[in-house]
Formats: sequence, structure tokens, C-alpha cells
Amino acid sequence: MDKDIIYQKKILSLLVNGKQTSVKKVAECVGLSEKMIRIKLEKLEIFLQDKKLGEIIKIPGKGINLKIANGREDELLKYVNQNISIDLNDSEYERKILFYVLSLNSKGSITQNKLSELLYISVPTLKKKLDRVEQFLSEYQLTLKAVQRKGVWIEGNMVDKRTAIKDFILSGNTSVDILLEPFTPGLNIAQIKQIIKDVEKNWKIKFSKESLDAIWIVICLSIYRGKYRVESYELPDFSIEEYNEYNFAESIYESLTQNGYVNHNCTDIKLLAIEILTANKLETFSYPKNLQSKFAFDCKLEEFVKRLIISISEILSEDLSNDKLLQKELEEHLKSAIFRLKFGQKYISNVSKQLKIEYKRVFLSVWATSQLFEEYYSVQITENEIAYIALYIESSLLRKKNKVEAVLITDLGKSQSLFIVDTLKRDILQLGEIQIIRKEEIEIKDLQNKIVLSTVAEVIENEIHISTIPTRSDINEIKKIIENKGTKKTSVFNFSQKIQPLFDPEFIFMDVVIEDKNQLLKMMTKKIEGKGLVTERFYNTLWKRECKTTTCIGNYTSIPHGSTTEVNEYKILIASLKKPIKWYGEEYVDLVFLLATKMKTSLDIERTKQFYIDLIDFTENKYVVNNFKVIKNGIDAYHYLFSY
Repeated sequence: MDKDIIYQKKILSLLVNGKQTSVKKVAECVGLSEKMIRIKLEKLEIFLQDKKLGEIIKIPGKGINLKIANGREDELLKYVNQNISIDLNDSEYERKILFYVLSLNSKGSITQNKLSELLYISVPTLKKKLDRVEQFLSEYQLTLKAVQRKGVWIEGNMVDKRTAIKDFILSGNTSVDILLEPFTPGLNIAQIKQIIKDVEKNWKIKFSKESLDAIWIVICLSIYRGKYRVESYELPDFSIEEYNEYNFAESIYESLTQNGYVNHNCTDIKLLAIEILTANKLETFSYPKNLQSKFAFDCKLEEFVKRLIISISEILSEDLSNDKLLQKELEEHLKSAIFRLKFGQKYISNVSKQLKIEYKRVFLSVWATSQLFEEYYSVQITENEIAYIALYIESSLLRKKNKVEAVLITDLGKSQSLFIVDTLKRDILQLGEIQIIRKEEIEIKDLQNKIVLSTVAEVIENEIHISTIPTRSDINEIKKIIENKGTKKTSVFNFSQKIQPLFDPEFIFMDVVIEDKNQLLKMMTKKIEGKGLVTERFYNTLWKRECKTTTCIGNYTSIPHGSTTEVNEYKILIASLKKPIKWYGEEYVDLVFLLATKMKTSLDIERTKQFYIDLIDFTENKYVVNNFKVIKNGIDAYHYLFSY
């Protein structure tokens, strides 16, 4: 047995009884100098910590003793009594080297002599181990530099370095807090973890331990390295704001700011959002994770939705694969749905129960695709999410069923004619095929049972003359003609498809019997607060506004809204009352749109603007509003607003 190991066993046997002793007494018993004993104690302490066997307690002026980890006494005695080596294996040495070099700041270095002293190995042995460390770092696009007389250091992108630190901590056998603390000295990492848990609770979601640890590490590194300016960095701009993960990341950093942790920027929020986006994933994205993983997620989502639509089409024997709006709607919906499936708490809503009965065929067709969700995202789809996807599928089927054919009579060139056709089909989804014909080619048989559009004035009777660039007036007139040709009144288009994700059948309350405005708003707010869409402070901000001014916009309609800072996910709720109630002063209301708005991104602003435009058109059309008010349930009301 190696002489050094014999000495280590002797030292360990002296300490294993747990009694306090001194370095001097140990030196006398072992037969070495006190200096040599201190060196061997340092090495022994590294071994004990790595094996989680215990730790050596040093009390200045009193001595030392060994504190054995709970339940590890028998294992520790094996190292004393049996022929088992007390030494670190190669991987443990490499982890120690990684720890020292990853702990360096962006301009720091450590000499090879210093590293060899810290590890109790020779410089030639160290150089061999550096090769393995360099191989690990190369996976993160980091380079390990080792130059004689200058030292050892890391070169590479700051984000890649943070990712390497995170994975280094997560891959260790020691608890995360013990490994994280040396990378963030002086930072209250326990408080930061509690802040994350508080936001998690507020959102009504639950991360796995692995995901929570990864999020915790990413945040602590960003706060510490921002506070002490350990690194500075710039990244190309990229968009992730449309994901729920970004909203959640933003909520965490807002809460951190409220608690005095202000050393972060918008890039830190985006990087955290990407970390959450790729958490609990089935496959591992290639490094570096900072940008590639987000784009990989988008591509994967697009591919997934296409497969989802094809699978459902095959089950229903209805080809929906060419419905571009359905593809876009499902991609938009699933960005937040996958977040809920990964981390959300499970529940079953009344909407899903009702949909299961009313749209059984479509519901089952979506249910049959559950294996796809496991294959792509390693999640089990819930009954609620099946219900929401079924709504989009049902809307697609309605659009397909209600298509109206048209002809366009024009003397314009091919490119201009195609532009008109594409514009009209984009904005009027009731339109199916639009045949382009020239004035001199008109045949009456081509016009039968079709809507006739023309850019050439007075071609035939009952034509709809439109501009070479279709205007809103042109589009509204065409919609009106389609309606008069027999399209169901319940399929009248009222709200734009771009704001459809803001509505949810579960948050549309029809035929409500209530006497009090405060009671109504509390009921509506509790519904979204219970799902983690708003904070518990949202109602107070809403009611404070209601007490100060009216939110009534006329036509017995009101649009109450709370503070945007208390909103986690943008939603609009609707309540149609059986009888009008007094709202403000002498104003009465029987239709309420409660807005839980976020105004953080250009998409939020665009959707809000579109909602107000649509709301004005909706409330001014008494026929449409009256038909809406007689609907008895949220699902039918939802279809009334968004089906064609």
C-alpha cells in the first residue's frame, strides 16, 4: 500500500472516535511534522466531503475533531479497517480542477503550481488531467488555456460559461446549495430560492426538483455576476416574449427587484425563459443553449403541430392540413399549454366535461394523439388541454364547412390579382376558392351560386366593386353579402382571430344572475386567480379603479381592468347578465369584459389595440349583441365570437 495512504488511514483512525484532539497530538502519534499533518488533513477533508462521509471541524485554539455524516459510520470504518484506498479518483480530480477554473472571473487565472498544491498532485500529473478538463469545456464552446508562467484560465462566451457552471453543479454528488455557494460568495442564495418558490406558488405551478435547481442556479449566477461585474456581455436580439416562460421569468425578476436584487438585465430574463422553456425536456438540445435551444424549440413545435393536425385529420377523415390558421392557432396555444403541462397543477374544468359530451368525436380525436405529446415533450396531456385543442379543431371544421366560392373580374395583371385574392382570403375566412377571370372571358355559368367581385366598374348587376387594394369597407361589405347568402348567424365574424388566444370558454359566463357589481367582479377575478393567471393583488387594483371612475363604454357594456403588473398571463373574461345591474352612478350594465392585460411586448400592445377595435364594432351591432346574450353557455358563446 502507498505510504501516503497508510499515513491517511492512521490519521483517520485517530479522528474516527469523534473526540477532540490537536494537530500536535496527531503529529506525535503518526510520526510526521505538524506542517505535513496539516497538508494531509486538508487532503483528507476533500476526500470526506466528496464521499459525503463527514467533515473535519477545526476550532482555533482548541483543536480538531471529525463529524461523521448520519448513517455513514460503517462505511467510514471500512476505509480504516480494510484495504480500501483513501484517495480521489480521476473524475474527482477533474471536478476539482473544473471548480477552480470555473470560479475564476472573466480576466482571472490560476497558476499550475497553485493548482497542483490545492490538489496535492505533481505538476506533470496535473497537465495530464487538464486535457480531460479541456475536453469537457469544449462541449460548451469554451477553451481552456494553460500557458507557462501565465497560468490557467478559460476563454469563451459568458453565457456558455454560466451554462457550464450550472451543469457542473447539477452533476455533482453534493447538494446544490453547497456547490453553488462558492460560485456566489456573499449572496443570500436561500432567500433567492424562496422568492422563486413564492412566484411558483403565485402562478399555481410546480417545478420538478431538477428544474427548480437549474432555475435557481441560473438566477443566482446572473445576480451575483451582475452585482460584482464579474462579466459583461452582449447577445444578438432574439424574441421569446410570446412564451409563458418569459412571463414567468419576468415575474421572478420583478419579485427579486422588490427584494433588493437589482443587478440583472433583459438578457438575463430571456436566458432564464429559455432555461425554463427547455426544462424537463425529453431530448437534450446541443450546446450552447443560449440561443439555439429557443430556435430548436420553435422548429420542434412547428413540426409537432403539423403531425398533430395530420393525426387528427386521419382520425376524423377530414383533411385539415391546409388550414394555415389552424396551424398558427395551435402553435400559439401550445406555447403556453406545454408550459402548463410541464409545471401546472392538474384540474378538470366544467368546459372540458361539456366538450366531451357535445363534441365527442373531435374530443376523442385529440385524445388519440396523447402519445405524440409524450414522444415530443415527455408530458401527459390533460383533459383540459384536450378540450382547448378540440375547440380549435371544431372551429377549423366550421370554417371548412362554411366556405363560399367567389369570382374576381379584373383587368389587372397576375401579381396584382393574386394579391387581391390572398388579401381577401386572409381577412375573410368564409371565402373558399376565388376564380380570377377577365371581363372579356365572362360566362354566366361561371358566376352561378358565387359571389361576384370586380375591380372593373359596372360589369354585371349585383357585383361587389372593390379597390385594387381591398379596404376595410370592401371586406365588411363582402362579409355582409356572405351572411345574407345563408351563412349561419352564429357564425358571423365579430372578433379577430389574432386575439382569440386571449379568450377561454371557461372564462365566458352566460345568463349570470347577480345583483351586485362587487360580487360579480370578485367572482370573475377568483376564477383567473385560482389558475395563477393573476396575483392575489389583482382584484384590489381593479376595485380601486372602479371606485374612482366609470369603466362603462355605453350600450350596457363595461370593461373593468386591474393593474398590468399583477397579471401573469393575458386573458379577457366575459360575463353576460340575465338582468342589468347598476354599475356607476346611473349607468346600468349587462355585458362585462374584464381585462387582465399585460402590456410588456409589442404583441400585447397589438392585441389590446385590436380588441378595442373589434369591441366597438361588436357593441354597435345590436343584432349581433342580442344574439350573443341569449346563448346559455361559454362554449357556444366562444364559437359565436370566433367561428366563421
